[in-house]
Amino acid sequence: MVVSFHQEYGPVTAIAFRTDEHAVLVTASGGRLLFWSLEQRRLISALTEPHCGQVTCVEYLPSQPVLVTIGSDNSIKLSITADDLKFSPIVDFASCAARERDWDNIVTCHLHELEARTWKFADKVIGSHVLKPPFVVETSVIGGEIDIKGARVPSTPSSFNVQHAAVARRVELSACGNFAFIGLSNGQVDKYNMQSGLHRGMYGRPAHSGAIRGICTDATNARVITVCANGKVKFWDFETRKCLGEQNLGAPVAHARLHRPTNMLALVCDNFVVRVYDAETQQLMRTFRGHANRITDVDFSPDGRWLVSASMDGSVRIWDIPSGRLLDAFLVCFPVTSLSFAPTGQYLATSHVDHLGIFLWFS
Repeated sequence: MVVSFHQEYGPVTAIAFRTDEHAVLVTASGGRLLFWSLEQRRLISALTEPHCGQVTCVEYLPSQPVLVTIGSDNSIKLSITADDLKFSPIVDFASCAARERDWDNIVTCHLHELEARTWKFADKVIGSHVLKPPFVVETSVIGGEIDIKGARVPSTPSSFNVQHAAVARRVELSACGNFAFIGLSNGQVDKYNMQSGLHRGMYGRPAHSGAIRGICTDATNARVITVCANGKVKFWDFETRKCLGEQNLGAPVAHARLHRPTNMLALVCDNFVVRVYDAETQQLMRTFRGHANRITDVDFSPDGRWLVSASMDGSVRIWDIPSGRLLDAFLVCFPVTSLSFAPTGQYLATSHVDHLGIFLWFS
């Protein structure tokens, strides 16, 4: 015997196992459904009186979270929990208001998933497309060189079982709202049409040799900027997808933020340094140092004069870009995880560790 459970609701009348999860369902004589975790070896939830009488038979559909129950009330019911209808947590998203009345204008990527999903803000609904690359580039180091080979993505995600399977890490929308860009953990960057959901090409083969940490597009659809975990920044032609140049920062890049009106590109590195580049000339403009821990987010003020940065050391710093000096700084009790300026520049919105709310700061 491996494990045993004891329940106090009367004799067991039926048992069912899930094939996609380590859980067992037990029915009691009073009509209750008891869900036990085989990993934690404890009761995780209970459903009282799903039928008007005793439950006589239960069965899970293969590889699905759908439960079929038959009761003494001469009824058959299909049940599914609310959590089973949710996607995995969102790790990055992008939005654009330019064409929000015409088609989907939000794109998200999710934890441990290759596909990105579209949403329509105007209707508050999930969108029409699932953006999945038709071709995944696998990279492996052989004799000090990178060997690149292609792998077709199968139609069913469950059969996509590569040793180091790629997942979506970063997403971006063009300023016109017509195109979406998806960056993968294998360094691949793909372009999609938001109206049709069709794949429109890939940048490089792949774009980088490390996981994508940021994707930016300029206001005129002339350039695409990609950054990766190995510290390289690459500039691409939007239409031809040819590489226009690259910069090596010497440290892994964690975040990238482009101020489209001025083409200033802020790059956050893992060595607690923020570098500001001119995205058009690809030249370094400013370097900001001062944080003592990992920088969680940065954002430009709407006029492009300030750059605000937040760190896990609990500090929020405001930098003056023309002079290259620290303008202001303050500490918060809980480190900031994300921040954004209001379009008018009057407010700064922040989210914090262990807090579900959004805080507004008056400038």
